Amino acid sequence: MKTVLLVLFLFAAATVFGQAGYISSQTFPYHPPEHPQHASTHALAAEQYVRSGSSYSAVHGEKPLWEFQQAPQVPLGDVARKLKTEHAKVKKARIKYEN
Repeated sequence: MKTVLLVLFLFAAATVFGQAGYISSQTFPYHPPEHPQHASTHALAAEQYVRSGSSYSAVHGEKPLWEFQQAPQVPLGDVARKLKTEHAKVKKARIKYEN
């Protein structure tokens, strides 16, 4: 056990001394970027089409929500009753441990 710890210590010491030449002692303070025109008004960018080489097409109007097919929703109470009956069918543990 002592030899393993000695080898690990030597390996860690070798890596520390190996990196000593690459670490610079000069400090570099952080300078946040400045955005002087952040809130100023300017012109909008030109249009860009996602699909290159295709023409622009637009559809007028939207399909109302009531025209979409909707799956029938099961009431939450029915789901709870079903889960309760499934839980009652599960085999229970014979031994109960209490502290």
